[in-house]
Amino acid sequence: MTKQKAIDWLRRGAIVALFVTALLLLRHTGYYTGFRDMLLGGAETGGSAETGAGELPRAAVNVQPLAVTVCGPEGGARYGAAYDENTATVFRRFSVELGEALGSADSPVEIDEAAFRESLSGCGVSFRFAAPLQLRLLAGWLGTEMSGAAAQDSAALICLAASETEVALCYRTAEGSAFRCATAARPEALRARTAEYPPNGALFAWETDRVEDGDFLMLQTPPAPAVVKSAVTLPQAEERDALLRAMGMNSFVASSYTEADGTVVYVNDETSLRLNPSGTVFFRRAASPDAGDGGADLAAAADIAWRAAERSIALSCGDAALTFSEASYSESQRTVTVYLDYTLNGIPVSLSSGHAAEIVLRGETLIQARLQLRSFALTEETTTLLPYLQAAAIAAARDAEPALEYVDVGDAMECMWVIANG
Repeated sequence: MTKQKAIDWLRRGAIVALFVTALLLLRHTGYYTGFRDMLLGGAETGGSAETGAGELPRAAVNVQPLAVTVCGPEGGARYGAAYDENTATVFRRFSVELGEALGSADSPVEIDEAAFRESLSGCGVSFRFAAPLQLRLLAGWLGTEMSGAAAQDSAALICLAASETEVALCYRTAEGSAFRCATAARPEALRARTAEYPPNGALFAWETDRVEDGDFLMLQTPPAPAVVKSAVTLPQAEERDALLRAMGMNSFVASSYTEADGTVVYVNDETSLRLNPSGTVFFRRAASPDAGDGGADLAAAADIAWRAAERSIALSCGDAALTFSEASYSESQRTVTVYLDYTLNGIPVSLSSGHAAEIVLRGETLIQARLQLRSFALTEETTTLLPYLQAAAIAAARDAEPALEYVDVGDAMECMWVIANG
């Protein structure tokens, strides 16, 4: 081999090595994905909502009650948990029975308040959510489907009441009416599971002398929530690309410019995303004939919205978790709007700027979104709260009930009792 040929071979080897190194670097930085999307003619998510391998099932949507109660086979005294990890644990423990009851619920029969409270006091389990939740949504996430009239109802307080022979599904609607549905759930299974929870002195407000009314659950000791620090988290590099992809934009080819107030605007085909310095994200997709004819499939819309939020704001929220709040259908716009919020150890976070995510879909296409980029850090300090009884008494004086929230006060979140309704 001549000296010139040897030099040529060395040069070619160096080029190949540089090319391989470049590919590895592209893959490591995430730009490989954007390049692949460009070649395939679409983004990773957003434009199409088909569920494929590796996609989150509907049951993975994080919906958790604020409080739970369990009454054993003898009824009367109950176990209660609220605003803590035990609440989520009990909910998961009874999720199979709840799913069976929802899926087999017969036609609802309206009952009076006394009958409803009797169901809460007898053998069974109850779940209190932050806001009225569509029963068909809850059933879908628990792996069942509702076909009866109760599927159209929403409830913040749901109870499974077990007798010796049957399990009844009882709930109070957003309008305040109480209903009872016969179910095919097995009473022996539910009764056996309730026996696992010894009473811990939990009471409803209507069982006390000082409050006398309301479904607010009171425990022997108030919670001791952690002091939390919060901050606006503007995405950088990979997190920025993930945010764009979550909205259905091609992070590799999107153009960008910065406005006078520091807002960064990304544009890709018929989509635009505005990232405000305050951490607010505004996304918009131009409505088009192929965006679908809409429909009130709330479960599918909630699932799509959840995946988009999990792949964007959930990546940088620190010690917080995202939870489903509500979904609504607009007949005139043919859109479904899904609301998600942050929680900290089971306690809802109330941002001064609104929900953590407000996502609008037409059919299976995400067309608008408003996201709040925040990061939360739990500290070892705890907050001293009013006891349950005092909080309930103060709220009752205003014909309302208390609720525990982390309230946005700048660079920290203050945990406090707030007036929930009235």
